[in-house]
Parts: sequence; C-alpha cells; structure tokens
Amino acid sequence: MSKSIISPQLEALLKEMRSQVAELQVRPSAIPQTKPVVVSRGCSREKLIQLLMEGVESRFGIQPNNSVERKLENTLAHLDQESLFHWCEQLMPLPGNHHEWLGLVECLTVHETYFCRDMPTLDVVRKEIFPQIVSQEVIPDIIRREAKRNTPAIRIWSAACSTGEETYTLLFLLLEALLEAGHAYENNKGEIIPDSRWLLDVVGSDLSAQVLGTARGAVYSQFGLGSFREMPARFWRFFEAMEPSEATLPGAKYWKVRDFVTRLVRFQKHNLLSGEGIGHERDLTMCRNVMIYFDMDAKRQAQELLTSSLRSGGYLILGNTDPQLLPDHYTRRINNGVSWFLKR
Repeated sequence: MSKSIISPQLEALLKEMRSQVAELQVRPSAIPQTKPVVVSRGCSREKLIQLLMEGVESRFGIQPNNSVERKLENTLAHLDQESLFHWCEQLMPLPGNHHEWLGLVECLTVHETYFCRDMPTLDVVRKEIFPQIVSQEVIPDIIRREAKRNTPAIRIWSAACSTGEETYTLLFLLLEALLEAGHAYENNKGEIIPDSRWLLDVVGSDLSAQVLGTARGAVYSQFGLGSFREMPARFWRFFEAMEPSEATLPGAKYWKVRDFVTRLVRFQKHNLLSGEGIGHERDLTMCRNVMIYFDMDAKRQAQELLTSSLRSGGYLILGNTDPQLLPDHYTRRINNGVSWFLKR
C-alpha cells in the first residue's frame, strides 16, 4: 500500500471547526453517487491521469482542461508508475467527501484572493461601483427591513471564500453601514460594536481545509501582490499590526483582523455540489469566480443550492463571468454594467 500524498493536517483542521458548525457537515447521503471504476494494472500513466480527472469532474463538477490537467500532473510527478497505480486503485471507490479526494481537489483549485478582489478588471468597478452596490443599496435595505423586528438578524454567506478576504470585506461594509444607520457605535478603542439586539450571522465557506485555516487565523501579509493590494485606506481601522517572527518573510508586514470583527464571523468546510445549505436562509449571498471550474450541469446544481439558501427578497451576487442559469427566480438589477439579483 503506497503512502498517501495528502497532508494529515486536513483532518486536524476539520477538528478545529466550531461545535455549531458540526451539524452542518455534508451528510454522506448528500454526496453524489459515482459509478465504480476498475483500475487495470496495465493502465498507462496518461490513462491514470485521465481516470483521476474524470473522478474529479464526477465528484466536484470541475471541468477537465489543460490547466487543471497540468496541475494534476505536477501534483503527482513525485509518484512512480507503481505508486500512482496503487493510489488510484484505492482512491476510485471512495466518495467525494473522503479526505483523499478533498486533498486532491484542493491542489487543483486556485486560492489566490485579496481584499476587494475582482475590481481590477475595470477601474470604475474596482474604485466605485461594487462598493456602492453593497454598502449603499444592498446592506442598508436589509438593515431597514430588519430594524423593524424585535430581534433583527442579518445573515450573509460568502461562498467559496478561499482565505477569507472577501468574507471580511463584506463584514467591514456591514459594520460601516450599521454604524451609519445608527444601529452600532464606535468605542474608545475604535471598535464598531453593533447594538446588542442585532444578530449578525456571517459565514464564509470553502471546500479547502487549508484555506479555511488561513481565514480563521485572520493574519495577512502586506508584501508584493499581497492581500491588501486594492484595499481602500479606510479599511485599515479593522486591522492591527503583528510583531515579526521567525516565520515571517523579510521585508513583509503582517496584519491581523481585529477581534471585534473576527468574533462576528465563522468559517466552515462546504461543497457547493453537496446539495446541503449552511443553515438559516441568507439575506445576501456572494459567490464569485468559482464556477469557472464547473461544467454546465455543476453550475446549475450550485446555483440551485445558492437559490434555495436565499430567503425571498434576498440578494445574490455572482462573478461577472458567471451566467445566471435560474433567471425566473430573480429580478435582475444593474448599475453601470454591474449586475446583482433579487430573489422573488
């Protein structure tokens, strides 16, 4: 039996998940069933790679392409033919929620992200449009509605959040909007504290345990093309500087999201193709630039889950490359070419 190529840290990170998230883990019955694949000893290396690509597609909806195939070949380059055969033989009968498959797909997907990501393609989107959509239209509308309740709640889902920058960005905007609307106050430490009657339920989710570990740690580097490359200056209030350590890069500065922010967010492992939501229906869900990996069936399956997880009147924001496959469920809104969707 060959040695697993997947780090044992995957299992350790799962144990760190908060107790309230445990009940939301993907149940085995929700994982799509796959037909058994027989791995013949005479399979060439190319055929084994092809079988793995087909396994990734059937379990996670990730379309085979040259880029993904190159990543897979590079990931497995250290395995000789015999070891690769034995590993494939063990892997093929396993379901998609097994840590070996999860570890493999983690190596194949891009986790590069940063605060205020996806605004650089259009300068006007990066500097003006998207922040206005979220902070001046979507979130205040939710606040005005919820403020009429005895126990108002705002529930936000940042799906496929990677290392957490998008999730924290949404929370920064929410805290600013609550403060402006008079439902939060700023203390003498510069912390924005929501009124005690408000329930904020902000969730970031991802398939990768590795990136979720970074998100929970909430420490980011200011170095080269780091997490802060496009962040507006006003957001520095949400960070505190970290002291250098032996693990830090020379010349790099490290910043930690302040505790008054991190205590308002939780991160959990989640597969958008699992058929399982993350708990309560959401007021706002953001899922951008992850469906580029999915085939059309997987795109539809993921959007059906996102739609079922939104309350009526909730907002969905997709990436600008993601088609809306369920238009009958939404009213489309647009501002200067940027679209978002209001669930009917």
